[in-house]
Amino acid sequence: MEALARHRNYRRAALELGVSQSQLSRTIQSLEREFGFALFERTRQSVSITRSGAQVLSEAEILFKAQDAFAARVAAIRSKSTDEVRIGVGPWVSRTWEPRAIAELARTRPEISISMREMDWWKLADAALGDEFDMVLGESGEIERIPEIIVERFPERPAGVFVRAGHPLANRNEVTLDQIAQFPLAAPRLPPRAAQVFPTAGKLGRLSDDGRYFLPRIECATPRSVIGAALASDAVCIALKGLCAGEIGSGTIVELPFHPPWLHVRQAIMYARGRPLSGAALAFRTAARVAERKYFCEPETA
Repeated sequence: MEALARHRNYRRAALELGVSQSQLSRTIQSLEREFGFALFERTRQSVSITRSGAQVLSEAEILFKAQDAFAARVAAIRSKSTDEVRIGVGPWVSRTWEPRAIAELARTRPEISISMREMDWWKLADAALGDEFDMVLGESGEIERIPEIIVERFPERPAGVFVRAGHPLANRNEVTLDQIAQFPLAAPRLPPRAAQVFPTAGKLGRLSDDGRYFLPRIECATPRSVIGAALASDAVCIALKGLCAGEIGSGTIVELPFHPPWLHVRQAIMYARGRPLSGAALAFRTAARVAERKYFCEPETA
């Protein structure tokens, strides 16, 4: 509701939420049937929230804040077992909302010490099952199929395709995947769902020998190297918009008008099944949920 009320457009709201437009429409209609009144007024040009819808949204915000506060208090009650949390983090998480989670935990629980190590996302499964970390954060991908690991997913968040200013695809009103495939892809190793949609006959990249990953033509380990490759060449890159906000603001990087429903990141909190989280780990999990939601849901001007 919040995204639709802010964008006043189903397509843009669905892109932000990482769902299809029809799925978002069905969800709103289901809520309206359940509540017994209209939440939005629809015209051909735009969508606007009704007075009743605005009241529902206000109440929901109050409940979300109360839920976060309750979870934080419960975590504090259970925190006496240990005052240290050890976290393995994928690179996209470490460069976006994870610092906010650390700041939130430091503010609310200053007695807890934090040990954080960044690693490639495809190494997170082994890290979750090992003894070095209490939990790992990052792309859930294949990990969701491993029964020994508990996966607490965040909402899917849309990613984008970016090129340097002056690129042959820049400033177009519409771009297709076939057109993008005429250029090398700069990105980290991508999960199997990318291999299902990316053409392997073009310049983007190829499947790994075991078929588990899509290997970009320019495989980069960090977000900065992804963006750097796009700035220095005709490569296209996949990234979260927040990772290249400075370059977008300066006009050196351009986002292509290409937003298929499958172009998203699927991040999660993950830890070994049967290994209870410590009080410090539970407190960090609460801080991570708050930080992730705020990072993706706050207005871009905030």
